[in-house]
Amino acid sequence: RKFAAVLVKRMMRLPRSIVRPAIKRLTTTFRSFSAIVVGDDDRFSDLEKKLADKKRIYYFTASWCPPCRMIGPEYEKLAKADNGESGVHYLKLDIDDLPEAAGQYMIRSVPTFIFMNGKERSSPDLLGADLVKMQSNVAKLISS
Repeated sequence: RKFAAVLVKRMMRLPRSIVRPAIKRLTTTFRSFSAIVVGDDDRFSDLEKKLADKKRIYYFTASWCPPCRMIGPEYEKLAKADNGESGVHYLKLDIDDLPEAAGQYMIRSVPTFIFMNGKERSSPDLLGADLVKMQSNVAKLISS
């Protein structure tokens, strides 16, 4: 994030017509290992349309959530280990930054994992920081 902030400051010297679209892309979505971290509802809608027919995992989290901080690194390890080979897209969504997405998927607690195969949920949502169940559901999604 620090790199993006420095880059944004440098880009502010360029004409707005060139800079604004680039700044929006930089500040709203970035890759953390192989997990896509989504920063606002507009970008989430774009990604959801783009990935509608693909396998994906939505990891709903919050910065203030201790179980999220515990399971988050494990989720990123899974995403990094996969490295895009399985065709599964790993998305990390902060409910405080994405209230519309959280409402759309009726997120009531965090962490919540939603496993999607195209437009269908491939398995029941996983609530809580259960590493074994998360790994099991990821394996099921990859093999489906």
